[in-house]
Amino acid sequence: MATSQTSLSERQSDELEAIKAIYLEDVIELSQQNNKSMPLSYSIKLTPQRGASFDLNEEVQGTLRMNVLIPPDYPNVVPQISFVDVQGLSKSQVKVLEDGLSQMAKDSVGEVMILPLAQYVEAFLYANQRRPTPSFYDEMLLRRKREEEEVTKAQQKFQEKEVQAMRHEIQRRHEELREENLNRRNSRRLNSENLYEEAAQDEIQTPVLVNDKGPKTRKDNLEPPPTDMDRCVSHVTVNVN
Repeated sequence: MATSQTSLSERQSDELEAIKAIYLEDVIELSQQNNKSMPLSYSIKLTPQRGASFDLNEEVQGTLRMNVLIPPDYPNVVPQISFVDVQGLSKSQVKVLEDGLSQMAKDSVGEVMILPLAQYVEAFLYANQRRPTPSFYDEMLLRRKREEEEVTKAQQKFQEKEVQAMRHEIQRRHEELREENLNRRNSRRLNSENLYEEAAQDEIQTPVLVNDKGPKTRKDNLEPPPTDMDRCVSHVTVNVN
């Protein structure tokens, strides 16, 4: 019997050491382990589940201290657990927590259970924690901030539309100028070609002189000028007659 009781005491002490290693300064011993006349008891400060993904900037609302009284026959019997310094939970929520914890303890008889019970409380606190209620001034600032963000977004959209419209107008004007320049070049080229064709046609077909043999063209008129001999012969012929 003494050996069995010693074994239970060792299990209780080992469990407390493990809890101290996890919760560090959040564990407060309420009794001295070397005082055999007093059952082992301690208190653990618990907050929403450790490692849970909530905003670190938010004030933690749910917190409490779980006081644990270990009977000599623990863990073959359930421990006595009570809550103090409860914050962020209503009385009805505390009652729900106590009922759940009591049932879990009964299901765990025979095994050390303080650490699983503490983790159960942390999970409950996280699931039921209340966010801080903002004041009227805080709500006003938040509403003003949202309005300013909406105005800024609207202005950005308007500016983006204006820039896009300007880009489209510049592109349209650029295309018009390019088409206008192309039309001008084509028009000048056509005019040049027409003038060249007209000049060439006049050069070839326009009559210059008229005689008994018919009209002569500029090509026909391109004869060498009379020489001095031709002039003398013409003069002599006239004198003979």
